Amino acid sequence: MNIVECKTPIQILKITASNPLDKHAEYFRITLRQVEMGGKVCFQAEKFKDKQVFHENISAEILAE
Repeated sequence: MNIVECKTPIQILKITASNPLDKHAEYFRITLRQVEMGGKVCFQAEKFKDKQVFHENISAEILAE
């Protein structure tokens, strides 16, 4: 069962994935946090690469796929 299929309501504060097994991975850390934009719940991804950070907003529906 993944988080999206969970029947119990939960609030995700932050999810962090780091230390990739593949040392040639494009990003060395990715952080997801829940935000509200325009009255809708979505997630903001922070992708860390070298000394740069890239941000991407992802809707909850797309993340569930």
